[in-house]
Amino acid sequence: MRYVLSRRRLRRQFGLRSLGPDFGYGIAENTAFEPNCRIGGPAYIAGSHIGAFTYIEVGSRISLTDVGRFCSIAPYCIIGLAEHPTDFVSTHPAFYRHLPAYGWDLVAEDQHHELTRTTVGSDVWIGAGAVVKGGVTIGHGAIIGAGAVVTRDVPPYAIVGGVPAQIIRYRFDPAQINDLLESRWWERDLNWLRTHAADMRDVAKFIEVTRGRLNSRPR
Repeated sequence: MRYVLSRRRLRRQFGLRSLGPDFGYGIAENTAFEPNCRIGGPAYIAGSHIGAFTYIEVGSRISLTDVGRFCSIAPYCIIGLAEHPTDFVSTHPAFYRHLPAYGWDLVAEDQHHELTRTTVGSDVWIGAGAVVKGGVTIGHGAIIGAGAVVTRDVPPYAIVGGVPAQIIRYRFDPAQINDLLESRWWERDLNWLRTHAADMRDVAKFIEVTRGRLNSRPR
């Protein structure tokens, strides 16, 4: 019963559409979710904003990150990876973080910020086990291959993979990418999305039917 009540509390507190079957979630109070988000299993999310319809699978860790709408985050991703200083004598946090509760009181105040804000655009798919360095921007529509380590910005609609991640190709040609970015379809209301859901299977058709309607007001 306590397990069920805890799950209900998390769903109610953060407005989540659903939670996976396991328990062990770490969702900080300074995190916000837009409607219809899903978390598929135990995950850690702190200092972040998660856009509508985005789902996050088991084992993922997201810190100080703005995640767009309709993103697909596979299991065991790390987004907003902290950085230790490389130009200090030691890379251990005891020499740059003031955390008396940990027994780290060698410095009187923090000397280095480990995290910088990360941005993930809308309609981004991040494959299983991918790692995204803090401070990076991932453009709308990008795909991050499983196991990739992203150390620099990723352009919109690029597919990247490897360690460190490199551009493999783009999902669409430059003109199509420009039209999709102009459409900002992920900001449309639910009625608009339902009307055009079938068109999503054909990028040329989607662009054709929406190009004349780009001036309609997004929500």
